[in-house]
Amino acid sequence: MTDNIVMASIARIAPLFWRIFAGVAVAFLLLQAGVAQQQSAELRIGVASLPQQLDPRRAADATTMRLMQLVAPGLAKLDDNFTPIPVIAESVAQLSPVKWRVQLAVGQVFHDGTPLTAALVKQFYESVQHMPSPAQSYLTELDTIYIVDELTLEFQLKRADVRFVQALALPLVNPQAVTQPVGLGEFKVERFTPRSELVLGNGVQLLSFQTVSDPLVRTLKLQRQELDVVHGDLPPELVQYLERRGYQTQSVPSESYTYLGLNCREGRPTSDVQVRRALHLALDRTALREALLGKSAQPAQSLLQPNHPMFESFPKDRYDIAQAKALLARAGYNDVAPLHLTVSSSTDPLALRMAQAIQQQWQQAGIAVKLQPQEWASYFAKVRQGDFDVNIMTWVGRFDTDIYELLFATNNVPPQGLNRGGCGDAKMDALLAQRKFQNVQQRQYEQVWDIPLWRRPYTLVMDKKLNKCSLLSDGGYEGLLQCRNGK
Repeated sequence: MTDNIVMASIARIAPLFWRIFAGVAVAFLLLQAGVAQQQSAELRIGVASLPQQLDPRRAADATTMRLMQLVAPGLAKLDDNFTPIPVIAESVAQLSPVKWRVQLAVGQVFHDGTPLTAALVKQFYESVQHMPSPAQSYLTELDTIYIVDELTLEFQLKRADVRFVQALALPLVNPQAVTQPVGLGEFKVERFTPRSELVLGNGVQLLSFQTVSDPLVRTLKLQRQELDVVHGDLPPELVQYLERRGYQTQSVPSESYTYLGLNCREGRPTSDVQVRRALHLALDRTALREALLGKSAQPAQSLLQPNHPMFESFPKDRYDIAQAKALLARAGYNDVAPLHLTVSSSTDPLALRMAQAIQQQWQQAGIAVKLQPQEWASYFAKVRQGDFDVNIMTWVGRFDTDIYELLFATNNVPPQGLNRGGCGDAKMDALLAQRKFQNVQQRQYEQVWDIPLWRRPYTLVMDKKLNKCSLLSDGGYEGLLQCRNGK
């Protein structure tokens, strides 16, 4: 009798057990599907390099500033006419040539939960003033920051200064944060390994930036599905190779400026303007550009874009070996006692090819050229220290006239400024002070403080399953936020 009761009880319980089991199984499968969906939201982005640190106040490179726009946008962004358009700020108004008012929106908080206030914004800009920062030049004429109320502040300048508007676009981070930069952007820093990996997340999407310095390896990783996107620059032959295999590509004219930086410091062979002019004449820039990049790159003349109102045009590229040798002879160099100099570069394959081609061209003028390639971190450290004769560099971004003070004012040597070659003179300082920027460009051209090479387009290559990705002309990553899996 007892056994029958037990069996009857089991019979009644069994359907309930299987219903519970089925419910748990369905929940588990839904959870797994959710995890898979979350994992699929990771976008793996291959880039040529990542920075050593992420604090935008200390950044001397374009990559950091572009990445931080995702994490810590500024009070405003600048349009094509360098007019501030509010981003974090609710409104930005210029009350007079020497006074700006910024109104903050209610309820904004940093990623660490700290409320955004006028006091914190003031503290941020004061921190820029009191630390070694390339951005200090934007605040040269800043006199006082007044807090009007909790969400309103005013910037009082000593005198009108067109550079100040750039300060409003600086990535705004919590000045009280002690770890990674904490901003108010859509993404926050999830993980960062200097120069190697940066993972940004917003709770729904992960952007995983991975350093793959060799463009051929970036291409192979894309083919092996270890990357979803290759962003930045790829040699034309690799872009064409991927296009033939069905990969989606985008290319836009860029605001980049590739050039040869020359060291003007005493004791360097390039300190003599005769030598610098000889180097310029001995370089066939058209042949160099077309041999390395085909028709994809455009010649560069100035850091300013051709549509900038202050852009100054110069004569067409001139290549004259005989004149270059004559200038070298005046400087005391000849076949018996040739000019010796070192061309420094990164180990990027294109940079290596550039250095080798430049070496061959300059050798035709009797110049003994030593090549010094280094991995990016060591190379950039030496450039910042001014330890080079000639370097191969690229500026990325849309520049206004203030860039010339950063690059060529005699008091703007690193770390505060970007005059890495120690170029410039009293006449240039006077022209900068007078804001005569067309004359500034003419002085730079005459003194050959750098040798412009080209503007190279940005290229984006996407995995075949992706769509809706886009590419910005300033090299920014915001266009990747729209990437979606098309399958």
